[in-house]
Amino acid sequence: AAVAAIGVAGRIEMFAFMIPMTVGVSLVPFVAQNYGAQRLDRVRTARKGTIIFALAFGLAVSGIFMVIIRPLAGLFSGDPEVIDVLVKYIYITCLGYGFMEVNRYCGFFMIGIHKPASSAILNAIRVIVLLIPLTLLGSKLLGLSGIFGGRLITDVVSGGFGIIWTGRIIGRHLAR
Repeated sequence: AAVAAIGVAGRIEMFAFMIPMTVGVSLVPFVAQNYGAQRLDRVRTARKGTIIFALAFGLAVSGIFMVIIRPLAGLFSGDPEVIDVLVKYIYITCLGYGFMEVNRYCGFFMIGIHKPASSAILNAIRVIVLLIPLTLLGSKLLGLSGIFGGRLITDVVSGGFGIIWTGRIIGRHLAR
């Protein structure tokens, strides 16, 4: 039931992330062009705007999912156990969607300001340092809910870390 539910969740999440992904696609060239032109004011404005967008969009999607996920789940499966796992997964993880996008956007900003290694490190921190240990710990402590909670904590912490790190990098460049 859990495997089936996560498979369905992946499809639903892809639909939810389509709009933020289109914003992210334009970030690297936009940031790189303005960084190269020494227009760090534009880079800073874009960073602030995309962070606000990601958090607001994530909050909106979370609100919508909280209301429609059970009927939506019924369209994908008639098995009550699969539906219950899917609903639990979405209820827990959707609260971190905005932060997950913030983390992704921060990686794009790092690439745009010629810091691809920092972007790779940010992604490694998200997966290796946070996601894997927290989901394993969550699994041991709370079972399936703990795995989903580990994902939520990972998204929030890695998004917050990305905000701080990109802010410092851009701040250093503005101070020059």
